[in-house]
Amino acid sequence: MAQASTNFWTKFPPVKTFLITLLIQTFYLPFVFWFVELGQNKFTKFVTGEYGWYYPASPYYYFYFQSLLSWLTCVVVFWSLYYWVFIPRCVGFWKRIAVTTVVGWASEWLFGFLAPFLLGHWMQIWPKSPLRFVSVAAIGWWFMNSLIFYMLVIYIPKAVGNIIHQYELVAGQELKRK
Repeated sequence: MAQASTNFWTKFPPVKTFLITLLIQTFYLPFVFWFVELGQNKFTKFVTGEYGWYYPASPYYYFYFQSLLSWLTCVVVFWSLYYWVFIPRCVGFWKRIAVTTVVGWASEWLFGFLAPFLLGHWMQIWPKSPLRFVSVAAIGWWFMNSLIFYMLVIYIPKAVGNIIHQYELVAGQELKRK
C-alpha cells in the first residue's frame, strides 16, 4: 500500500506541490482575510456611518467567525486558479487580478445565496444592495483582496527567497576566501 501512494506522488508531482502549498496557505490566509474583511467593514462604517454588510446570525452584527469558511473557500479557489489556469497559460499580473476580483465578488454572492442551504441561516446581508448578498461597491474590496493574495502568496515569498539566495551567495564567497 505504501508503494502505491509513493508511485502516485512520483507520477503526479504537480498535485503534490499544489496540495502542500494549499495546506500551508490554509493555516494563515483565511485568518488574514477575515481580519481584512473586519477592517473593510469598520472602514465602511467610518466613511458612511453604517456597516456595509452585516451577519444576521452573528451576535456581533458586523463580523462573524463562521465567515472563515467562506475565506477558506476563497483561498482554495484563488490558489487553484493561479496554479492550474494562470501559470500554464502565462496570464499577466493585471489579468490575474481582474479575474480573481470578479471570481471573488461572484463567489461572495453565491456563498451568500447558498448559505441557508449549507449552514441553515443567511451568511451576510448587504442592506443597501439590490443583489442582497453582495454590493457592486464590493468589487473594490475584492480588488484589494486579490492584491493581498498575490502579495502574500507569490511576491513576498519570492522576494524573501531572493534575499536568502543572495545572502547564501555572499556567505559562500566569504567562506571560499577564508
